[in-house]
Amino acid sequence: MTATSLCLQISNNQLPNRLQFIRTDIIDADDCAAQFEEPYASRISEQRTICTSNQPDQGVCLGDAGGPLVLDGVLVGVQSWSIPCGLGLPDVYERVSHHRPWIQVHTLL
Repeated sequence: MTATSLCLQISNNQLPNRLQFIRTDIIDADDCAAQFEEPYASRISEQRTICTSNQPDQGVCLGDAGGPLVLDGVLVGVQSWSIPCGLGLPDVYERVSHHRPWIQVHTLL
């Protein structure tokens, strides 16, 4: 998986001049939810969301919502939320396949 963003860099709080990316792995929804307290934990579901793992000082931040999560050139997720960024907690994406019927109706694809 690859996530891209123009997030604030944790080390110096400056916007980068170039698009940033990280390679990351999907983690199980239950494992992801266990790392958050409510109300955030209950917002994670296998059918609707994708969670990605992070190392400290890595991941998407505020302002990155809507950014892509790509696998083999295919958009699989849209960045939804991550709190707080840079602490190694998972990032949460909306699963594009969950919204496919809505996308097809509204884009006439």
